[in-house]
Amino acid sequence: MEGYYNVDQVKLDGVDIVANLNEPFALLADDTVSNIYSRNTFECVSNLLGLLAEIHRICRDGARCEIIVPHFANPYYYSDPIHVRQFGLFTMHYFVSTDRQWRRTVPNYYSDTKFKLLDVNIRFYKDSLFDHLATPLAHRLVNTSRFTQHLYERRFCWLWPPAHIQYILQVEKQ
Repeated sequence: MEGYYNVDQVKLDGVDIVANLNEPFALLADDTVSNIYSRNTFECVSNLLGLLAEIHRICRDGARCEIIVPHFANPYYYSDPIHVRQFGLFTMHYFVSTDRQWRRTVPNYYSDTKFKLLDVNIRFYKDSLFDHLATPLAHRLVNTSRFTQHLYERRFCWLWPPAHIQYILQVEKQ
């Protein structure tokens, strides 16, 4: 993506920084990053707490982080041998200082790293003609409110599995 540094564990075309995301980002100084976009990466990271702490360290206060990962009900998630972690609606809540927009609360004492959760969206596949027709309706219904997202994940995600979950976080340093 233009305006971003591309980070990967393997030196491929378009990769600017080769790094293991399970280890500290030695090349990046504190408070230097204003935006992070990650798609299909965090599920491959064993040390999620360490990665989030590093992201918090290198990001400026108020930096925006968009993280897209396979939802735990995604049937293709299990096929990839490098996937080590599943994600659900409440995964990032463990790293949020307070969150009053959700009915369910989770403990947030596992890490001192805190973010503000700006949004969460459940995304669906668009692989077939049926998907292209039905997905917009499913997306709107499921993501109408926090209640419908929670209801979907608890009761219906195995009937119509989603593709991804998208978290929009903001770094909080104070």
